[in-house]
Formats: sequence, structure tokens, C-alpha cells
Amino acid sequence: MAKPRPETSRTGGVRGCARRLTAALVLLCLVPLSALAAPRPSPVQPSPSLLRDDSLCLGCHGDTVDVEVLHASTHEGLACVDCHQGVETVPHAAELPPTDCDRCHYQESLREFPAADAEMTSLPSIHQAAREEGAADVPTCITCHGTHEVRPALAGVSAADKMHMVGICNNCHPNITDEYLNSIHGEALAADIADSPACADCHPEHSRDAEENGRDVFRGKVVTTCSSCHEDPGLQRRYALPGNRLGSYLGSYHGTATQLGDVRAANCFSCHGAHEILPSSDPRSSIHPKNLPKTCGRCHPGVNENVARGKVHVLATPESAAVLYYINLGFRWFTFAIIGGLVGHIALDLFGRWRRRSRE
Repeated sequence: MAKPRPETSRTGGVRGCARRLTAALVLLCLVPLSALAAPRPSPVQPSPSLLRDDSLCLGCHGDTVDVEVLHASTHEGLACVDCHQGVETVPHAAELPPTDCDRCHYQESLREFPAADAEMTSLPSIHQAAREEGAADVPTCITCHGTHEVRPALAGVSAADKMHMVGICNNCHPNITDEYLNSIHGEALAADIADSPACADCHPEHSRDAEENGRDVFRGKVVTTCSSCHEDPGLQRRYALPGNRLGSYLGSYHGTATQLGDVRAANCFSCHGAHEILPSSDPRSSIHPKNLPKTCGRCHPGVNENVARGKVHVLATPESAAVLYYINLGFRWFTFAIIGGLVGHIALDLFGRWRRRSRE
């Protein structure tokens, strides 16, 4: 019959296990502490040519920078230190100066357009003006253009690229983006029609672009902005756009007042809307016959449904509007006759005075 083990042996075995477990835990704690206590490598100052070798930067930042995206961007060929200034040693300082896009792009503008400095001052964008006033969360260059995935300018790009830009604007302007996507322009862009205007086509962010192509949406340039597409003969043929809209508008009271500098006169978006632009056949459109009394009533209170009976864009010709054409023609000749008669009367009076003085 086996003898029972002494109680002290069992207790001693438990204590031995506890001591070994404690030693293991202490060792696990000491290892990371010893690693932290180890001296960090001293910063090294590479040569300028080595600093421009991106593989040196990617040795530490390769996990956060997608090299394929970087090489596919419009900044392909630039070195990391071209944008990330202040790198003089490896490892570099924990905080570097913020990237400054003006360092290259603004100077380029000065070379190409000597008056760029004046343009930047006289035509600030709404974002730039908000930043100068100290507003928070105002878009910067990288907000719209990105960081490493910077794309080229949107001139002649695909509908997909334009829709990508709409998505960027949507980050700050979701309500306006919804209106745009439900408009005839947004639906055309979603249908892969790259000729349809996107945000930057009407809202150029950079003052130089606005000055160069004449597009903008402040009240003095709305007509120019809209007519740049709608009066394009190629676009008119391609998409069956109605023609002579600009001529009929400029010949109206509203167009004449606008040309004389009256910013209160109705322009394109006063009637058609700004973002949710729809054809007149759509019941939701502001220019649908049922909605015209409300649209015109914003400036002319008291108008009724009779306003929808007449034509809006009327280019008076003997074929399209004979009565209006001949009234307009008669009024012009009447005006010229009155002015001519006044000029002739003044000329005869001056001639008579000259003759009387010459006889004295």
C-alpha cells in the first residue's frame, strides 16, 4: 500500500511554480523597458542628392504612402523633400513645416501672368477670403486636390473625373450637391456626358482661372458663364440645345439693364435656378408654365397665370413675331428721326448764329 505524500512537498511544489511564474512576468516587463532605455540612433545628415532619393523616405513611411498612387499623380518626378520642407537629417524632426503649394504654383503664376499678384488681391475666392478672416475648417489646397494623389487640371477630362470632383465638394456642400445631382446637368454627368458642367466649370476656385476664361457666378458674370456653353454651336448641335437665347435675353429689358451694370435685373439663374436646373417640361422646374407666376412674382408681385401665355426668349423676326418685329423697327426709325431732327435743328441754329455774327 502506497504511503501518502507529505503535505509539505505539495506546498513546496506550488510555491516553486509561483516563483517561476513571477520570474517570467518580471522578465517580460524588463525586456520592453530595456528596449526603451536603449539609446536612439543619432540623426545623420545625408547629402542633398541622397535626401532627394525617395527610397530613403519610404524606408520609414512606406507603410503610409502608396507608391503607385504617388507615381500616378501629376507630381510624378518630384521628390518628397520638394513638398515636405525642413528635412535635413534622418531621422528628421518630429514636426515639419506645413506643405506650401504656393512655393511652386504661385511663383509659376507670377512668371506666366505678371499681374497675378493683383489678381489674387482683387479677385479672392470665397475660401481664401474666409481664411483671411480667420474662419476655421476652410478648405485648403489639399482639401480639394489631395495629398499624394493630386490629379491634373479638369480641362477636357472624363465624366468620371468630374464626378470625383463633385464628391469632393459634397464633403462641405451636401445640400447643394443633392440639388445639382437632381438637375439636368447632374443627370447628364451621371450618364457619362463629360460636356456637362460640374462644380468648377461655374465656380472657378482660382482667380486666375476666373479671369482667363471669364466664368464666374457672381451676378456680373452669370450670363457669360451660362452662355459659354449654351451659345457654343458645337454643343447646340450635339445636344439639340435651343439657340439664340443670349441674343433674345440681351434684347430684353432685363438684358439691357444687365449690360448697363444693373445687378438687380433678372439674369439666367433668376429664372432657371442655380443648381437644380430643370427643363421647362419638368413640373419641378422653376420655368414650368405652372410655376412661372411664382418665379416671376419674386420680382413682380401680383403677376398671375397670364404671364405663362407669352414667349419669354423672343428674338423678333418677321417669321417668328411679325407684330413685335415691325413695332420694334418702327420705334427705332422713330427714335432716329427724333434724334436726327434735334441734331439738325441745333446745326441750323448754330449756322444761323454764325451768319449773323459774320454780317456784323
